[in-house]
Amino acid sequence: MKNILEKVSKTSPHDCFTYLKQIVKAPRGGCREIFNNYFENTTQPKLQIGCGYNLIEDWLNTDLEPISKEVAFLDASKRFPFEENTFEFIFSEHIFEHLTFEDSCNMLSESFRVLKPNGVIRIAVPHADFLFRIYQNPTLQIHKDYIKWATENHCKAIASFLCQDEESYSEIYVINNFYRDWGHQVLHNYDSLEKLLLKFDFSDIKQEEVGLSQHEEICNIERHGNIIPDQFNKLETLVVEATKAVTFVKD
Repeated sequence: MKNILEKVSKTSPHDCFTYLKQIVKAPRGGCREIFNNYFENTTQPKLQIGCGYNLIEDWLNTDLEPISKEVAFLDASKRFPFEENTFEFIFSEHIFEHLTFEDSCNMLSESFRVLKPNGVIRIAVPHADFLFRIYQNPTLQIHKDYIKWATENHCKAIASFLCQDEESYSEIYVINNFYRDWGHQVLHNYDSLEKLLLKFDFSDIKQEEVGLSQHEEICNIERHGNIIPDQFNKLETLVVEATKAVTFVKD
């Protein structure tokens, strides 16, 4: 017991929280029933990883912490409980940045495995470049609006200390908070995400706008703009699509 207490005392609060989340997970019961029911009633399987409260009709909605009986348990850091070449589309929104680098690699590897040939993955994440744009040009009106909103909603102690004097608000506080808060592990820009996707043999990698896609099935499925102001969601979100290309083997 003494050794355990000593180990806990040396562990950061975030690591303790992460460990406890792995132990105390939402019930996993009923997943097989959800899976079977979904596949029996669809001709175009589509998987959402980390759905939260965004349950999309005609999708298999999964999450590490299912919020209802309609959501199946799925741990993106482990092997997915599906056969190869199962899904035509995979989607995740503001989940990838919460994974460690190793776990995010597992998610991409497993996504590639369970996608059908020519299947498409769509990932929406915070865009690291938007933080640098705010730093480089904090007086741009949209950036000033974002800094004010983020400071007063997510840096409340700082806003209180500064007596809500907007002239004293700084982009530095916002950037610091963005890297530290919400359990963010790794932030990406397009270049880093593209290179990572290429490592797992994805191709036809492209950046898309929030809500837009060349594929009708994955248009208008983002919902983060319902959680934060839509204009700020579009400012901070990077959307990337990639394809599991068909591989031809020469005779």
